[in-house]
Amino acid sequence: MGQFCKAFSNSYTFSYKLDVADIHPQPKKIMQLHDDVVNRDKMLTGTLNIVSGLIGSTGN
Repeated sequence: MGQFCKAFSNSYTFSYKLDVADIHPQPKKIMQLHDDVVNRDKMLTGTLNIVSGLIGSTGN
């Protein structure tokens, strides 16, 4: 069952559609660290959330 869940993808991923040449070097490093598309999407989404929160907090 664990192998089935690991290989399962619900096709709600987006990182395989991104052109790596157009991405900033930092997110590109994140994409290169993860071979699994689902984990790559989780890390990219989390990173974008954190960065946007940091940008929003500097305008006090």
